[in-house]
Amino acid sequence: MELIAAVLRLLVIALGAGVTLYLALFLFQRLTPGIDEWAEVARGNAAAGLLMGAVALSAAVIIRPIVAQPLWGLDLRTGRVVTAVFLEGIRLLLGMLVAVGAVTLAAWLYNILTRGIVESTELRLGNVAVGLVQSAVILSTALLLSEPAAAAVRALLEAVFR
Repeated sequence: MELIAAVLRLLVIALGAGVTLYLALFLFQRLTPGIDEWAEVARGNAAAGLLMGAVALSAAVIIRPIVAQPLWGLDLRTGRVVTAVFLEGIRLLLGMLVAVGAVTLAAWLYNILTRGIVESTELRLGNVAVGLVQSAVILSTALLLSEPAAAAVRALLEAVFR
């Protein structure tokens, strides 16, 4: 049973990771009007590539400690595999919300810090410095929020499901 649970958990996490990355990148693009980041990446714009890479890494940095936690030692021999996979899905969903929220928060903070810079214009021009600083703000926010996010998700699930 443990092997089945591990494989199902892996599949749930893989699917959730893909959805999380898609949502983070999609919503980030929505938050940055005036630039099509993927078109810029396609034409070789390093600044846009750095930024989109940082968004993807930030989502992963937040999700990783959430899904790395064990499932509280559930007794999988008694047919609780479905429960374990369900809890993994819930945990991943909460992690997705935190990850997307963190990227949104970081983009908002960056915009507040750089009121005199029109980021979309600078990124379209390939200003790597702007892309690098914005990437650093997004990654820093994710790094600072990853452990508290994992603790909050764990506490919430323990309060609800234990």
